[in-house]
This record gives sequence, structure tokens and C-alpha cells, in this order.
Amino acid sequence: MDSLMEIERVDSAAEPENEPPPEARPARLKGNPPPTFNWAIYADATLAGLSALIPIPFIDSLFEEYFRRRMIHTIAHQRSRALHPAAVRALNQNPLMSSARKLLTLPLTLTIGLLVRLSRKLLYFLSIRRAVNLLTYYWRRAYLLDYMVRQGHLSAQESAAAAVAALDAVLVQSGSGPFRWLAQHVVNHTPHVIRTLWHARHGQEDPPMLTIRAELAARWPALSDYLATLARRYDEQFETMHRLSRLRRQHHYALHGQLQEG
Repeated sequence: MDSLMEIERVDSAAEPENEPPPEARPARLKGNPPPTFNWAIYADATLAGLSALIPIPFIDSLFEEYFRRRMIHTIAHQRSRALHPAAVRALNQNPLMSSARKLLTLPLTLTIGLLVRLSRKLLYFLSIRRAVNLLTYYWRRAYLLDYMVRQGHLSAQESAAAAVAALDAVLVQSGSGPFRWLAQHVVNHTPHVIRTLWHARHGQEDPPMLTIRAELAARWPALSDYLATLARRYDEQFETMHRLSRLRRQHHYALHGQLQEG
């Protein structure tokens, strides 16, 4: 969650707390609009974000992790695209913390993490704020994952690493934009979150989820300018990362050839 903490700082600095509703903003889209809203692309992202409202330490993280990992598989299935195993591994790992570091810091992480989570549950407004940040993060992540899948960037090992690096860069650098107001609205109107998440875990949608689905579908056209900007930023990052990856491979092959000749 180190990367998410950085994203929360970016959002807090870039976005006002009470942002006007998306439809109140003038549309400025001049390129091709994003695809039509598809709830299946954003359902797991919504559930991962709402997991922060679970008032039980560590259970909230378990639900979040489950839906976060399921996102890419659901999106690829919706688009009928295959995923390269390297892409899945890269998306499921935390690039800021190695496995060895996790094991070494596990006792401290558990102690501090428990205290932080308990304070969040005692001060519920902190959980609400975190849920808002998570929703904006995962909605943006879902949109970009869908874009990456449709571009074929996650189907080959050669492009997967550059694609995931570009994704991480855009998520950290971009603010939540109009998603923030929508996330605040959803969080404030989602009762009985444990029941909602439990039903969703078993493939069922209760009335609150149906309401969220309708809300997102209604607001989606007003998000097209912002989403197109995210896609352009991703394209720029991907081209940079992919070019660097090619240069590293060329350097590696050249060095390997020199060693063989020597």
C-alpha cells in the first residue's frame, strides 16, 4: 500500500474535498471517446474500494486484495483477450516491496497495521476518507487495465513490463479528477457494506450495488474527457517505457555478443 499512500497524498493536494458533480463541468473532449460503460469492468474495482468500510481489521484488506486480483481476469474475459503470465504476476505484486522485505518487516507491519486499522475503525471518518481514495484509485486502475487489454499490451511478455510500469506511473501522477465527487457520493450512500461485499463475493448483487451500477452508468458520459486524458498519459508513458526496454535488450544482446567473441 506504499504506492496507494503516495496516491492519497497526490489526490489530497490536487483535489478539493467537495468537488462539484461531474455533469456540472463543460466537456472538452476532442479525441475519440472511451468505450461505452460496462459495469463488469468496474464492479471489482468498486468492491475493492468499498472494502475499506469493513469495520474489522485485516478482513477489510483480505476483501480488497481478493477483488483487486480478480479485476484483471474479469476485464480480460470481458474483452476475450488472453493474458501473459508475466503480466498477471507483475500486476499482482507490489513493486515497492520485495518478498524478502515483507518477511523481515512482517512483525512490525502487523503491530503498526493493527493499531492504524483499529484507529480507523474507531474514527470511522478516516475509513470513509480511505474508501473514497481507494474507489478513485481502483476506478482509474480498472479503466487503464481495460485500455491496456484492448491495446494488447498484456498479451505478450515483451510489452507487459512496460505496460505495468506505465500504469503505475500514471496512477501515481494523475489526480482523481471527477471520480472523487462520485466516490464520495457512493461511499456516503452505501449501507451494510459487509452484506454487499459478501453477496458480490458469491456472484450476487444486492440493491446498494444495483444503485451504484446505475449511478456510474448515468455519470459515465461526463467522465469521457478525463478518461481520454488518462489514456493519452498512459500512451506517452508506455512509449517511453517500451523504448527503454528495447534499448536495454539491445544493450544486453550486444554485450552478450562481445563476451562470446572474447
